Amino acid sequence: MILSILIPMYNNCANVANTLKRIGDQATKHGYMDHIQVIVVNDGSEEDATQVVETCEDYGFEYYWQENSGEGRARNEALKHAKGEYFQYIDADDEITDDYLEVSMEEAEMGYDLVARAWKLTDGRIGDRHEEPLVNWNVWSWMFKTEKFNQFKFDENRLFATDYFWLKEAVEQPLDVYFGNSVINIYHTDNPNSLTNKWLRGELAEFKSDKPSAS
Repeated sequence: MILSILIPMYNNCANVANTLKRIGDQATKHGYMDHIQVIVVNDGSEEDATQVVETCEDYGFEYYWQENSGEGRARNEALKHAKGEYFQYIDADDEITDDYLEVSMEEAEMGYDLVARAWKLTDGRIGDRHEEPLVNWNVWSWMFKTEKFNQFKFDENRLFATDYFWLKEAVEQPLDVYFGNSVINIYHTDNPNSLTNKWLRGELAEFKSDKPSAS
């Protein structure tokens, strides 16, 4: 059984490199290296990504670079390369817990179509695990059975909330869902450069076609 871990990124290179090392070290410790596929898609980062590339090479992870095209295309590109029976996302500006991979593999072995998780915020609060109607903003708080979800595509024209609209469409099918108690993702609400915070400050249009032209 293979779990594909998908990491679309734009900048946040130091954090991504640290996340990759933590995954690699956990996989080595627990003997999971042959049971994971880690895919990084760099969406034209302005930062130097050398550390990310080198960490991928150290652990045999996959690294892809594309011209800056937005979150939706980066997520689609990562999913296109997924070969595992299950896949899950990690956002570039977030963190994972020390038992991230161990919990993920245990949940994947259960055989459900979809695993719903809570998450931890950087201030220690626990984010709600969403049940019905199975839609939230956070694609990284779920584990997906590939054969059930890989036909759905993220809207590449949308600059914001691609997670929500992808999930809204994908979960309308009949699904066998496991509502787990695991908390393995740490969400950085305080990142001023996140798409969410930029949108809330009015710096980001919802669609590419709505972006103000340069004067």
